Amino acid sequence: MNITHSRHLARLSAAAVLGAATAVAAIPAANAAGDSAVTGGKTYVIPTAAVAKALHAKHIAVSGTGSARYTSIDGAKTLVLPIKGGTATPPDYVTRLGGGVKLKLRSHVVTLTGIVFDTKTHKATASVDHGKRLAVFKLGDPQEGAGGPGEVVFGDYTVTLTKAGWKKIDTKLHTQFFAHHPRIGTGTTDVKFT
Repeated sequence: MNITHSRHLARLSAAAVLGAATAVAAIPAANAAGDSAVTGGKTYVIPTAAVAKALHAKHIAVSGTGSARYTSIDGAKTLVLPIKGGTATPPDYVTRLGGGVKLKLRSHVVTLTGIVFDTKTHKATASVDHGKRLAVFKLGDPQEGAGGPGEVVFGDYTVTLTKAGWKKIDTKLHTQFFAHHPRIGTGTTDVKFT
């Protein structure tokens, strides 16, 4: 786990770091029987060092849209997406993310908005250029996490473009960059729920 994920986990929860399976299931016993409403939180996606370097070298600009931000946290470029809602059905979480991400190469632009992360299906869907929804990311299993009443933080899961995702983005940007770099990076999610 990289230092950024470690610091997010340390900041976001006072509970001890648990194993991944425990972390995803770590919710109050009162909620264990059914769905709980997701009320907020954030998802952080940190590109690998190789992807960040290659994006820069190929002049592909990355930015957050709406309430999302692409910023530096602990020295690593990080896409920060606020969680606007969803459901917590232990051990599965569906989170609707606010804002989105914009990629630009010369005059070519593609945006991913309306992003929904689903830990049960291990996929994230998004609207590409405000059009058809598409399964754009595969999500790996979290490697670390912590939890407590009304909050679960799980992190260090892989975020990889699906074949449909990288094909759509590469076509829009007139490149083959994402075909060669489908593993974008790692994610950390801080879910708050009732």
